[in-house]
Amino acid sequence: MPNLPLPFKVSDFPSALWILLGLIVFLQIVGILQRLALGSRLKRLQRQLGSRRSESKTDAATPAAAGTEQAGLFEEYLDEDPQRKLLSKKEQFDGFRKWRSEKGLNWSK
Repeated sequence: MPNLPLPFKVSDFPSALWILLGLIVFLQIVGILQRLALGSRLKRLQRQLGSRRSESKTDAATPAAAGTEQAGLFEEYLDEDPQRKLLSKKEQFDGFRKWRSEKGLNWSK
């Protein structure tokens, strides 16, 4: 490949080269600062997510207590009439739903 002469010499523009070098260094510093800021935001979000997970684990104990209450009501329903224990599970649960609505009980209680 032959050497093609440039229409200008690098020594003709020393100030332009320093300006370009300064601009490149400036943009590199800005990029580093942005990465640091994003890293700190990411750490903060991870901490928040971790605290939400721990809160949800503590809240998970509450529905278990509600489930035992529902089981108690189901046992009460079955104990009212011994014939209900002889029914199939599907019929037992259908009857339990009707029994709850007759008693005015909500599932949220």
